[in-house]
Amino acid sequence: MKSFDIHRFWNLLKLDLYPKGLTMSLGVACGVSVPIALVYYLMLNRPSNNFDLDAGGAFTMGILLSCFLMSPFFFKKGWKAKKDRISFMMIPASNLEKFLDRMIFSSVILTLGALSAIVLSNLLFYIAMSFKVGLVNASCPWIYAIKGISGNIFSSLAEIILMHAFFTLGSILFKAKGWLITLLLFGISIYSISQVSNLVEWTIIGRQFEFSINDTDTIGTFICIILSVIFYYLSYCSFKRMQVVNNGLINV
Repeated sequence: MKSFDIHRFWNLLKLDLYPKGLTMSLGVACGVSVPIALVYYLMLNRPSNNFDLDAGGAFTMGILLSCFLMSPFFFKKGWKAKKDRISFMMIPASNLEKFLDRMIFSSVILTLGALSAIVLSNLLFYIAMSFKVGLVNASCPWIYAIKGISGNIFSSLAEIILMHAFFTLGSILFKAKGWLITLLLFGISIYSISQVSNLVEWTIIGRQFEFSINDTDTIGTFICIILSVIFYYLSYCSFKRMQVVNNGLINV
């Protein structure tokens, strides 16, 4: 069997995404719509038409990023019962195809569900705002969210992808309460790295070398990319070794 066949992979996607993927996407869209609708309602009813679109845009972007970063914890969605795990493992497809299928099932489908809710909410916000200030002067928080993106975009994207890769590894590697263990390990790692970075900066780099902000961003982006590739590869290796029945903490 070839490690990857596009026709076999497409059949696997259709089998796994419908109706489970569609149901999850609609559920995420409904769940995201509630806090967004509440915040947008409060914005529309602020005094003197001070809609505070900047804050609304930041909130909207935060919702979307949160959904994307938390999506790896849905990697094993629908595998609660032993028979479900056995059924998926017995599908005539390679490990690579199954891994990519679950990545799309969790990260892409969940994020698209959140994005669809955001787009619809912003459209309704624009229509409601146009009744107050006119169609020409109306706007929506999502536009301000995009305008508010500043700094080194590539560096920010590399950091987001690194977090996603780390969470993917944790969601596959740990069996029970994987999301909690992964988040705790991530917090400990961030604290440790920040302490070590400060120590290196003040004791070595700050005294002997001259680094510009661009140099620091470039080095950080490169490190994030390398670590992301490593974490995704380890995620795939852990997925290949995943056992249907495992009573231990680690799911391999």
